[in-house]
Amino acid sequence: MGGRGPAGAGGTAPLPSEGRPAHHGRTRARGGDTRRGRGGSPGGPPGPPRGHRLGDRGPAGRRHLRDGGAYTPPGPRAAGRAHRAGAGHAARPDALGAARHRGLREGAGGGRGSAAVDHPAGAGAVTRGDLDPLAPLRPHVHNILPSVHTTWAAGVLGSHPSLYSRSPLLWNAAFQALGLPAVYAAFDVAPEGLEAFLSACRAAPALLGFSVTVPYKERVLASLDGVDPDAEAVGAVNAVVRTPQGRLVGANTDGPAALEVLQRLEGGAPAGDRPRPVLLLGAGGAARAVGAAIARGMPGRALVLCNRRPDRAEETASIIRGAGAEVLTVPPEELEEVLPDVGAVVNATSVGMSGPIRTAEGVTWLEPFSPLGPAAPPLLPPPPASGAPGLGLASPAVPPAAPAAPAAPAAPPAAWWERAWPGIVRNLEISLRRAMRLRPEAVVLDLVYAPAESVLLKHARWTGHAVANGELVLIAQAVEALLRLCGPLLSGRADVRKVVQRAMQAAGAQRTG
Repeated sequence: MGGRGPAGAGGTAPLPSEGRPAHHGRTRARGGDTRRGRGGSPGGPPGPPRGHRLGDRGPAGRRHLRDGGAYTPPGPRAAGRAHRAGAGHAARPDALGAARHRGLREGAGGGRGSAAVDHPAGAGAVTRGDLDPLAPLRPHVHNILPSVHTTWAAGVLGSHPSLYSRSPLLWNAAFQALGLPAVYAAFDVAPEGLEAFLSACRAAPALLGFSVTVPYKERVLASLDGVDPDAEAVGAVNAVVRTPQGRLVGANTDGPAALEVLQRLEGGAPAGDRPRPVLLLGAGGAARAVGAAIARGMPGRALVLCNRRPDRAEETASIIRGAGAEVLTVPPEELEEVLPDVGAVVNATSVGMSGPIRTAEGVTWLEPFSPLGPAAPPLLPPPPASGAPGLGLASPAVPPAAPAAPAAPAAPPAAWWERAWPGIVRNLEISLRRAMRLRPEAVVLDLVYAPAESVLLKHARWTGHAVANGELVLIAQAVEALLRLCGPLLSGRADVRKVVQRAMQAAGAQRTG
């Protein structure tokens, strides 16, 4: 996905990815709700986005994950004994270590590089020298990782997930509820450092695996040691399992999660005479996963795919057709003609998400735009690199991080607003006009979850449509990903799925409430 820019359905922008990020940070009280239009605030273009709250309060440990402080999730007594073990003693509890090696399979089902793998007891065991499970990864990420003393580790890989991702909040709440001595962190990795990071993951025995967000859902696939059939079919992954032998095996849980939320959202809408097509905005990894899931889960449901690049649109449409759906591609300038006939709109682009978007040419922002209109935000020159490697680490014993990446402000500066404002006004006018052309019963799902209400959802709510943001999708796909990464550790435990779901939902509600 690298080198492709997300843009609204009606415009262009030289940005890194047209796929929707699986995970995006700041939310407000309505995050994750499905609702029909309620009274809104006065209209008009949005002001500059609020700054990211890097030290937000949340469930135990969230602040530390943001600021680099020490974090040891509550866990079984065995984890405490491992933490206190002297040199030469195993830091991984025997029961957990044995469970980790039982039953873990790599992409079973015939995907590229897939195979059933036996895991001998003791493979990848963690010793006293590996008490910091993130140690092998620190030199390859640009954000400051927390100082931790746990048995296991996982995280989310992206260009800058530390600025927005809610995944650490959700996963660490689930780890705590399960009593697993594990930590989940954000991994900010520059495109030129991706291969080195993946090599470090293979050499990190305490790593369970990692989630994948923009711009790497497609790009990382070619560098993995195996993928499951669904991920291979759509050409994108959002979760990677590390086996005890150090192999990285990709999966995709985005599609089924989005399908589940869309079906729930449409369940509260009036039923029509026939299932109307789904308008899918975008052609990146998330769009492919969602489109294929709709094709399999809603037989006979047609899709209309809109993307600014015709070649990219046809490529994605071909993948979705292969899953069994009828797909019509339309250019952005013809979008207004098809809107009255669709029954649902799904935004699978990055347009509307909070946080800076970095490219080789500069930095820009997408939050003030709607994917229903043209989005061509201006680029500012890349900010100069600042800081020295490893500044601010909580412990001198922790290896330094990679050299600091150029820091971009969370909210656009005045210079950007001055250049972007005419395009924003045009985008808002076109988006609202197009939202008014949707049928009253049409529903709108935006896979973006930060902000809690994107411009797209605001316009859809104002015009009376049932809407949902990506919070519910985020939780649904995270539950599936966690069970894949941690399944062998949880074998034999009852109601694991319910425990994980409740923990993640409670964490999300605490953050947005």
